[in-house]
Amino acid sequence: IAELVSKRHEHKTKKCLRGYLNRRTADRPLDLEGHPSGGLVLHKIYEVNERSDGPSAAQREADERVEHGQRDNAEPVQETPQKIPETFTVELCFVTDNEYRNAFSTLDDMITYFGTLLNAMVLRFADMQFPKISFQLNGVTVAERGELFVHEDGHVEITKTLQRLQNFISDGKYEHCDVVLLLTRATLTKKVRTGYTRANGAANAGAVCNANRVAIAHDIPPSYNGLRTIAHEMGHMLGSVHDGADPAPNIPGHPGSHKCPWSDRYLMGEGQYGARKYQLSQCTKEQIQIIYKNLSSTCIQIQRSSNNSIKAYPGQGMSPVKFCNIVYEGAKEHKAISEYTKCQMKCCQKT
Repeated sequence: IAELVSKRHEHKTKKCLRGYLNRRTADRPLDLEGHPSGGLVLHKIYEVNERSDGPSAAQREADERVEHGQRDNAEPVQETPQKIPETFTVELCFVTDNEYRNAFSTLDDMITYFGTLLNAMVLRFADMQFPKISFQLNGVTVAERGELFVHEDGHVEITKTLQRLQNFISDGKYEHCDVVLLLTRATLTKKVRTGYTRANGAANAGAVCNANRVAIAHDIPPSYNGLRTIAHEMGHMLGSVHDGADPAPNIPGHPGSHKCPWSDRYLMGEGQYGARKYQLSQCTKEQIQIIYKNLSSTCIQIQRSSNNSIKAYPGQGMSPVKFCNIVYEGAKEHKAISEYTKCQMKCCQKT
């Protein structure tokens, strides 16, 4: 089974044996097991004579005219209402750098890690209905750090890095991605009025499928310690602001989240302790539903069928001590202390 991996260089894209999708390759999905609703998929690659990474601008314009009952040189036609699918499969592409890639012995290991991460992430959205949420892994790109990151004050500044990532995906090779997520083990900061503050990730609310469909998250592989952040940023991409926050100003009719306090500790709130950090608040569910109802059919529809599965979850093969030693690499051995009532694990340095 081929993997969706490419290595990006400053002036060219090098296609590996496990090649990135382009106009000479097509793909077949590889199913990842998640919540019983399923839907997490990698892809198998095969050669084709010619393909487009997505509909042309002219075709999209023509399709839009048809959706509104208009055709070129034709009388308006009556539109037949179509039922919105009950499941939204978010097509996800990962971008990372060589430092992140080097945490894995093989590319196979990194692909399996991403699939396992998505299996766990879908559980955070398990109680979402209309739509149910599943994920599909469409591609992985390993790029040079200079292409991806903007450094300020010795760390990666997330706002400008997101802008650079948005430019990075504007070459037309990511049209098959509803969301493009940059994963890094580098320290992230955000520039504020008084200087810089630490950050775990960032994303734009409701940006799924549009030109701003980029997000960034801190993760130290292969520990899965960025899982909550990734799921949190995915909540933003699907339309949710933070619990307790005002409506998203860029989304007409957005309800905001005033009814759900930040202190309730759901995924889009404080969410550091307790079982609620693995769940969505009612406000988050309602916001996702509103965004979903207004997505284009092109965004919602999935054209590819799955053919294989990854069934692993992060807890398998990961002991508490191993987790602490991965996250605090280079420090003295750590002792792991689990606080089950808080759904939290602490790493304490041995003395």
